[in-house]
Amino acid sequence: MTENRVLLTCSDEEIEQLKALASSTAAGIWRIKRAKTLLGVLEGVSPARLMHQVRVPVVSIAKCIQEFNHRRMAYFDEPNRPPTVREAAVERMLAFLENPSSLASDERDTLSVRYIGMNFTARDLKTIRDMILVEPNVTRCKMAEMVCSRFQVHDIHGRPRRAIVADILKRMEMDNLIFLPKRNPASRGIMKTPPKVVERSQEIQGVASHQAMSVSLVVVKKPEESTLWNGLIYTGYPLRSSC
Repeated sequence: MTENRVLLTCSDEEIEQLKALASSTAAGIWRIKRAKTLLGVLEGVSPARLMHQVRVPVVSIAKCIQEFNHRRMAYFDEPNRPPTVREAAVERMLAFLENPSSLASDERDTLSVRYIGMNFTARDLKTIRDMILVEPNVTRCKMAEMVCSRFQVHDIHGRPRRAIVADILKRMEMDNLIFLPKRNPASRGIMKTPPKVVERSQEIQGVASHQAMSVSLVVVKKPEESTLWNGLIYTGYPLRSSC
C-alpha cells in the first residue's frame, strides 16, 4: 500500500473534514463512502481489504484518489451518480432515525433496510442502537450473539447465526446506521501459541506416489483431533509417503 500513500496526501484540516464526513449520519451515503475510502487509503489499508470494508470496487478506489487529488474537498460538493435503490433506502432510514419525534409514527414498523436477505425496520435499528448504548464495552462477537438472541436469528438446529449477524452489523456500520463498540487494539495482532504436535512420521508403505495424492476428508470431532489439526496447519507438518 506504499504506492497509495504516495499518491494521496492530505492536510490535517482535510483529514479532520474527512473524519467528520465518514462518521456523519446526514451527509449522504456517497459522501460517507468517499470519505471512508480516502481515510482507509491514508491508513494504508490494502485495496482488497478496503473493497470489503467500504463495499466499492478497486477501480472506484483509484478514481476516488484521482478525483480528490484534483478537486480536493470540492470532490464532495456533488455526487457523480444518483443513489442506488439500497443507498436511497439507507438515507431515508438515517434521516428518519435522526428525528426522534418521528419514531412515534407508524413508519418505524414499515420503513426498512435489507442486509443479507434480512429486513430491519426503524424499530429494529433503534433497538440495536440502544443495545450498543447499554453495552458500550461488549465485544463485537458478543454483540452479534445478543442480536441473534433478541431477534431470534437461528439456524434449523436452533444455533445462533453469529457469523451472518456479525457481517450484517458490520454492513450497518459501513452505512453509519449503527456505530459498533471500538475494537480493543491490545487484542489485535497477538498470535496465540500454536498447539504442540506429536512428532511422528505418517509413513504410507507400498503406495505409489500417484496413489498417495488422493485426499479424503475426515470430520474433526474430538478435542485432541482439533489440536492435532491446528498444529499441523500452523507448522505445515508433512505427511510423507514411501514406496
